Amino acid sequence: MRTPASRLALAWIVLITLVAAFAPLLASSRPLSLAIDAAGPRHSPLLESLDPLDWTLALAAPLLIGWCLLGGPRRVAGRAALASLLLALGVGAASIVQGLTPRPPEVFGDETRAAHLDLAPRWTLVPFSPAERSTDAPDSFLPPGTRTVTATLSAILPAAPELSDSASLSPERLAQLTQSLRSLPLTPSERDALERDLAARITPGAALTHSDLRAIVEHHTAALGRVHILGTDARGHDVASHLIHGCRVAVSVGIIAAAISTIIGVSVGAAAGFMGGAADALLSRVIDAFASIPVLFVLVIAAGVLPRQPHVIMAVIGCLTWTGCARLTRAAVIAVRSSEYVLAARAAGAGPFARVTRHVLPNALAPVIIDVSFSLAAAIVIESGLSFLGLTDPGSPSWGSLLASAVKDTGSPVWWLAFAPGLVLFLTCLSYNTLGEALRDTLDPRSRRHA
Repeated sequence: MRTPASRLALAWIVLITLVAAFAPLLASSRPLSLAIDAAGPRHSPLLESLDPLDWTLALAAPLLIGWCLLGGPRRVAGRAALASLLLALGVGAASIVQGLTPRPPEVFGDETRAAHLDLAPRWTLVPFSPAERSTDAPDSFLPPGTRTVTATLSAILPAAPELSDSASLSPERLAQLTQSLRSLPLTPSERDALERDLAARITPGAALTHSDLRAIVEHHTAALGRVHILGTDARGHDVASHLIHGCRVAVSVGIIAAAISTIIGVSVGAAAGFMGGAADALLSRVIDAFASIPVLFVLVIAAGVLPRQPHVIMAVIGCLTWTGCARLTRAAVIAVRSSEYVLAARAAGAGPFARVTRHVLPNALAPVIIDVSFSLAAAIVIESGLSFLGLTDPGSPSWGSLLASAVKDTGSPVWWLAFAPGLVLFLTCLSYNTLGEALRDTLDPRSRRHA
């Protein structure tokens, strides 16, 4: 990790992993803290809603990352592989426990939020959950920086076709709009101030135009509402929240799929390379048969017959992408199985399993560790591609689904839906590939001598 590029790649991967681990604490529609009453103690609806998977990632990921970064470059590679395996096992166990325990609703509903407006809730960095969207506002494809109140006003104060901005509002229309303003997320004092201002302008014989009404309302709601930092997508979901929670999907798919493929590939490749003879020929044909399977085609079929859940996608990707790891392991095992220390272990009475696990594999896993980094990037790209095609769970936040909604039905592009997730996906895959090249230069003696 001596080059600036490799250090930046490692920093980006650590950042993405930490964002994935703390995603519910960074983007949620539930407040971080809220008072039970105006003078009472505060409690945290957000912490009360976390499930076993959230706690596992939030506690384990920082500890494992810190443990991996301690020591030299050679230790980082081995520890990262072990930490990825431990994290994959922890995520799998937590997912099973999560499936057996009821989960509270993800959205802190509008009615609940309105009932606590005067209790000064403290929100997360992005005060939206991936599943939250407004139901009373045209909130699809809102540009970055739009406030929720702005979108709500667009629904409450639409330009009537029969009126121009300078035309006077009829008493019936004015009463209808005034009643609609009660749905704005205002505290009682703010609502009273708005109604007093309107009452002062509504006098017998006075003409109140549509523009006057909008100016009054926007004056009282200029600083209200939560901001969509990166805008909204086609379904009205906040893009920033979707990106943050999409990190969890990407990291989980990458780690678990790579762990599954590595376990299968190392087992099959080590058996083929160490035993040799007929067993090697048979296992090599098995590897060739799996390598000839079109991965994307099988994943499309699996999406049609299996549940479209993230853990199913992880398992299918892992079970179809292990052939490269198996070939690397087989070649590395063949190169070291006849070494003097292996023969000495055999002469000392060590069995085949002990020779493989204690002497052969520890000296043959350097190319496999390098291949894991490329497998992580490939798994993330495959999952994003499936999401882009609409073959994953529509309720699961993914970078690919954001990219898929970057074009409106009219064919016009939406730049913030293409730029933000595309940039994050590009940087993540580039970082994994750069890290793989850095590991190759660090762990391969011939590359170090050439450098």
